Amino acid sequence: LEFAIELDFSQINAEFGALSPEVLEDIYLQYNFFKELRIRVGQFKVPVGEEKSMGSKKRPYLDHSIGSRRLIPVRRQGIMISGKDCFSILGYQVGLFNTAEINEPMNASPYLSTAGKIYLSFKLTNTLKIKTGYSIYYSFEEIFAQSIFLSMRWKINKKHSFSLFTEYLEQRYYHYQWNNSMFLCLSYRFMDVEIYGTGELYQENAGNPDKDDCIQLCAGINYYWIKDTLKIGLGYTNEHEYEISKFENLVYLMLLWEL
Repeated sequence: LEFAIELDFSQINAEFGALSPEVLEDIYLQYNFFKELRIRVGQFKVPVGEEKSMGSKKRPYLDHSIGSRRLIPVRRQGIMISGKDCFSILGYQVGLFNTAEINEPMNASPYLSTAGKIYLSFKLTNTLKIKTGYSIYYSFEEIFAQSIFLSMRWKINKKHSFSLFTEYLEQRYYHYQWNNSMFLCLSYRFMDVEIYGTGELYQENAGNPDKDDCIQLCAGINYYWIKDTLKIGLGYTNEHEYEISKFENLVYLMLLWEL
């Protein structure tokens, strides 16, 4: 039996303090019958989209992709079963969730949603690891989303490694509104220094002019210290909303310390 709770103190509300609903991110119980079957109940990430499930330790850049933030739900209350085969090559996650937002009561929405993910994770060679999969989400409010992803990590030797991650996300609403995102991240690490770049094409209501359609580019460098428990990063992000010729630039400093 496993129990997990995760808090986000950046969401503390001055009026409600630590009792603000946004502070509580994950809280769930999980029972592992065996490797092929586990059951989880509580509030946790919905199993749709791979990039969204990558924590700050697993991704070199600061924030999630635009598609992950806008097109798919993050955390919901629900129940999920998951597992892997005996060789840890094939895995799955399937769940039923309430569509209410985290800061809403459970009965705020009368609708339910279902989501599932299936993936393959294997070593092509001793130094090359590949993971690929497909996920799907459907809400009884007639919101449909799906994603397909590919990640690759090539450990050239003890000092050099190269990583690639790409994901296509799309969302359809009432069969007529189509939103989609294509995201790519490349990174190269030499000893304790990592350089990376990302690119994303995001389209909202594809095929029709929309001010939210944009291209986002990001580049940065990270330094890992104390056996990778401390990550210090410097990055630059440029977002171009091409329908209205608007540019947004952001320079950020990132510090992540895993205790």
